[in-house]
Amino acid sequence: MRVWIAIFGTSLTVACSSQAVLPEAQMLDAQTGTTVIRMPRPVELVTEQPRGAQADPFAYLGPFETNRMGERTLFLWVSAPQDDQGALERPEVLCDGHALTLIPHTEPITEMGLSEPPYTVPAPWSAQWYFRLPQEGLECITAAKRVSLETRSAQRPAERFSADSTALAGVSEFSGNLKE
Repeated sequence: MRVWIAIFGTSLTVACSSQAVLPEAQMLDAQTGTTVIRMPRPVELVTEQPRGAQADPFAYLGPFETNRMGERTLFLWVSAPQDDQGALERPEVLCDGHALTLIPHTEPITEMGLSEPPYTVPAPWSAQWYFRLPQEGLECITAAKRVSLETRSAQRPAERFSADSTALAGVSEFSGNLKE
């Protein structure tokens, strides 16, 4: 009996202390049949200017690829905090200081072959956008020393959120998963 108690106690301790498993980099949207390749977590960008104690200092971006019956398309998901100072305009993504040429995807995500967003919206007050991501844009982000996101609204000046090459390391792995 003591052996069983020890085994059960050890199993319980291991189960409670294990890390949460990260989502797979490649998954199948069961409702649409579209294969999605993405990063386990989006890149976290940090504000460059003080936003106040109550304001969210983080924005996010995450590349993903959809594969619909062999037709592959690269996208970029972007999310930024939207406070009560008016709706944010479409953001600008900068790669080592140069604006990326991104094509906004304004249709519902079902038009991309998705039944749900590829990344979880970080907070209820977060705005999110989708862009078609050209291959050269992905290559720039992969090799960048710094990627920034600039947001604007009619009621406030531009805000910039940035990530350095360390925070961008997962993009290289994502890019490598595309070549397989």
